[in-house]
Amino acid sequence: MITLPFPKHKLSQYPLKRFPGLGNLHRVTAHNQKAFREYLDRSVLNLPDHHFLVQLLRHLAIDPEWDLAEVIANAKFRSYSLSTLFNITSMNGVGSVIKVGMYGEGCNELWSLIEHDRVYDETKLTQAQLRPIIPVYSNILTRGYKLIVERNESSEANKDKIAIVALNVVELAIGWWMWMREDRSRDTGPAAYLCMWPLYTAQLIHNQSVMINSLYSFFVNGLTTKDLFEMEQVKFTTLNEAKLIKEWFTFKLDILTSTPLSDIGHLLANVDSIYPTHFFNYEDGGDNKMFVQTRWLWDLNVIKWYSIYFAIFNALGKPVGDVKSVTQRVLPFVLAGFSKAPSNLCRDHFKGITLELSHLVSKN
Repeated sequence: MITLPFPKHKLSQYPLKRFPGLGNLHRVTAHNQKAFREYLDRSVLNLPDHHFLVQLLRHLAIDPEWDLAEVIANAKFRSYSLSTLFNITSMNGVGSVIKVGMYGEGCNELWSLIEHDRVYDETKLTQAQLRPIIPVYSNILTRGYKLIVERNESSEANKDKIAIVALNVVELAIGWWMWMREDRSRDTGPAAYLCMWPLYTAQLIHNQSVMINSLYSFFVNGLTTKDLFEMEQVKFTTLNEAKLIKEWFTFKLDILTSTPLSDIGHLLANVDSIYPTHFFNYEDGGDNKMFVQTRWLWDLNVIKWYSIYFAIFNALGKPVGDVKSVTQRVLPFVLAGFSKAPSNLCRDHFKGITLELSHLVSKN
């Protein structure tokens, strides 16, 4: 093994203290998610025609008259060649930084192809079930209900933001095929579809992932709760979820620093879904973790979890027993893998968080 295994957990196997306000948090976030969905439904939002996702769907050339099996077969067949064409990391190539992806102009985004062997039942399939775009890693702490087409930050403001985003071309194709088969008089093109569903779902996944980013920033980077939980301003009415998120975070800090964790899976089990429907980004990369061209992208989210885990144990003055040896053995390979990263900024960032984990392990 030359990569860190993603932590596995089962909620039933750990003693967990439930956040008393979780039900109320879910009601508030469900309201905001619904308001976000309704805002998109009544708005006319389109990605620019030159956006790489719009062009990818045009090149994919899905025919709405095909059946589902044809859509899946075509998407699988074309996914690697399209990844190469649009600078997406895959087993065929390292890819390159994408400056206009899902976050904002100037953000350093690396997109990676993922594949699954899921079986899709056309009679039960809905757009809400698909996850074609999954934010896997970022150093972004801002949450919100806004898409890239409405963000107006300058490239300068985003120059230090780094993100890794997984793209499932098959699910993107299925969603686009379903969209074309609907009876609609407006928003018929791929630029509208991408805003209405894939990027909408990706934003919710990002909002959930910010909870992990916040834990990392607190335990590893030493930020205080005053530095966390920034919300984007939107054009529609939302309820104040920031107050409840802060209460959840404070409750979890008390739990994590007072109750010994059984293993690293226990840490994952303590991170609740902030939505009634789960939008976790727990992707292990599948076959991507077996190849040097792609493995480095999938180590980053795991490094974040391991860093939080070691930081908590170090703060408690307790030794880590379950993953210390594998972390010590694997980290040199992980560090070497980041030489594949396609920009100096990303390479330095990835090496920095890996060396930080190495430091935390050495202190344990």
